[in-house]
Amino acid sequence: MKHIFLHLFICAITANTLFLKAQTLLPNGWQLDPAGIHIPAGDLPLCMKPSPDGKFLYVLNAGQSDHSLTIYDTKKKKRIDSIPLSATWYGMAVSSKNELYITGANQNFIYHLKPAKTGSKHRFYFADTIVMAEPWPDAVSPAGIALNEEQQQLYIVTKEDSTLNAWDLTRNKWVFRKKLLSAAYDCQWLKIQNMLVVSEWGNGTLSFWKADGTLLHRTPCGDNPNEMLADEAGGKLYVACADENSVAVVDLNKFLCVEKLNTAMAADAPTGSTPNALALNTNKNKLFVCNADNNNIAVFNITPEGGSGAGFIPTGWYPTQVRI
Repeated sequence: MKHIFLHLFICAITANTLFLKAQTLLPNGWQLDPAGIHIPAGDLPLCMKPSPDGKFLYVLNAGQSDHSLTIYDTKKKKRIDSIPLSATWYGMAVSSKNELYITGANQNFIYHLKPAKTGSKHRFYFADTIVMAEPWPDAVSPAGIALNEEQQQLYIVTKEDSTLNAWDLTRNKWVFRKKLLSAAYDCQWLKIQNMLVVSEWGNGTLSFWKADGTLLHRTPCGDNPNEMLADEAGGKLYVACADENSVAVVDLNKFLCVEKLNTAMAADAPTGSTPNALALNTNKNKLFVCNADNNNIAVFNITPEGGSGAGFIPTGWYPTQVRI
């Protein structure tokens, strides 16, 4: 377990830390003793993606204080840059050229950032924005973002007007806008399966789409589906379901939920673990799940026959992201 955790990156609210620190006292009087080491992070680290070469982590801070994109050196375990954002939330895509597409939340646009020249003040500069609507009170609020580099399309789901949108990166124009059944959280482009999947937070389903916006299938998966993680080669999609202590395992060939992994600390525990983020190891045989309200990471052994609980890693207060 020590070897695993040394490569496990966790974001939590506690003391604004990444990698977490020991003996945290919560407002309710509880005391947490999280594993690992820690480095400073911003307020509410809500989305975390690695750079294409894995040398850096990009983290969106979307709490009550100033919003930002924070950059970490994964080898040195050090924060190396923080770029102010006017607003952000959950939603970021990283291209193979290390360009970033980031949600502007209720500002109703997408930031497009490109790597800056050596010696610049920040590691990235703002290249342009993709405008979806006028800022709030226009109710749009982009959330999850996915990139289809082969067809140069950017997919954006929203949580206020419940839509799936596609932007042509070559022609700089909207390709389609599709109405969803409820507020959406995440979207993922599945390269092997050549399709897009959307987690529809408000109605407990996944929707699968062709690149041109044709609806393929809707699959019930569980209450409040949020972050998704695909093992495309294995034909599986893992979906964190925040309001039922579970991770749904979906067969991508059958569009069917074939298994539910219980993330709670007891099999008969009431709803309240709030699984909200997922990571797989390189061999795809261990799944790590953030249990936000249990203040831990649930670990599962994954085999062709199914998943089984392997234990829990204690974290700080309200873990929000996990990556390997």
